[in-house]
Amino acid sequence: MKTLTILALIALLAAMAWVRLYKIDAEKWHKRPELRDVGEYPAPGGFAAVLNSADPAIQDLARLAALIQDTPRTVGLAGSLEDRHLSFVTRSTFWGFPDVTNIALIDDRLVIEGHLVLGRSDLGVNRNRIQNWLQALRQARV
Repeated sequence: MKTLTILALIALLAAMAWVRLYKIDAEKWHKRPELRDVGEYPAPGGFAAVLNSADPAIQDLARLAALIQDTPRTVGLAGSLEDRHLSFVTRSTFWGFPDVTNIALIDDRLVIEGHLVLGRSDLGVNRNRIQNWLQALRQARV
């Protein structure tokens, strides 16, 4: 029984290490979001939102990028303000599950898409995170 417990603990620690150390391939995940009508778009394992950008639009993108970058456990993945497209990776607190967020300025719209990298369900985490960022962006505009 003791051996089984030790083996289970080793397996759990190995799984945690694999998730935390999982490398995110920028070529695969740095994808410009698609332009849609203004609104919110739930998806399996993710969430997207489109809103009209404030003037000047590039400042809106910069504000949103700064809000995302300031989020705990978040790092930039690829892109730049000059490209009008940036990607970020945010990891969950305990396990370190990665989610990728792409933001882009397309025409006069700010588009944001968040999606899990591993698993099937994000349990609404991307929706909550994106809605919080957009609320903070709206407050920063004032």
